[in-house]
Amino acid sequence: MNFDNIAKYSGFVLTVVSLIIGLDYFLHDRKLSLEITAVCIIISVALYLKFNKKDAITFDLKVLTHEVEIDLQDVNGDLAIHSRKTKFLCLKNGVSSFTDHMSADGEFSEPKVHPGIIEEIRKEGGDLFVKSNFGHVLKKGESIDKKITAKLKNSFNNQPEYWSVRIILPTEEFKLTVIFHRDRPYRSFRGYRRVTSHETLTEIQPVETLISGRPALIWTVKNPVIKDVYKLLWDW
Repeated sequence: MNFDNIAKYSGFVLTVVSLIIGLDYFLHDRKLSLEITAVCIIISVALYLKFNKKDAITFDLKVLTHEVEIDLQDVNGDLAIHSRKTKFLCLKNGVSSFTDHMSADGEFSEPKVHPGIIEEIRKEGGDLFVKSNFGHVLKKGESIDKKITAKLKNSFNNQPEYWSVRIILPTEEFKLTVIFHRDRPYRSFRGYRRVTSHETLTEIQPVETLISGRPALIWTVKNPVIKDVYKLLWDW
């Protein structure tokens, strides 16, 4: 949104309205003043909506489902298998790649994607960005399933520990699954939503289950908010 333009046009409209009100008192024709003022307000709203529409954020992709799994294979948290399965809906022609984002300590190794290939991996502090292509150029309305897997080494050595999901695209649903080592189950857990720097407990919390005889937590969130971060924190 271009606030300079909005301010300029709003100021112009307010000036016009002020002049009309002054003329109203001078001419004593309040009916005419009200009619013209209404027209000016309509024009002002139309200009505002026009700028909003012009400068609104647009997205190339929409996430229909996003399934994240953390498989804690080592009792000390030294090794975990990370996987993400995402069903994308393409919103415009010509989309060929996507940059995934995650927060991870330790070492991110042996990444694999399907379909497509990884084009770039970069780490900025505790944030990891993985850019990969889809294997072909997508068309508007096309949906595609994409999977990324990797090993996370020395990423879960603290107490408590957590995994977070940052919402960077319009998303209908995400599911986060954390599978614990048989000899080190979770003791407690909480699901948080972070807006800017403020964290609050979510209304819908993770549920407890067993996967192949191992303790696990599954957290499903429908229609998560873009730019918010959803964090599953656990003591173990």
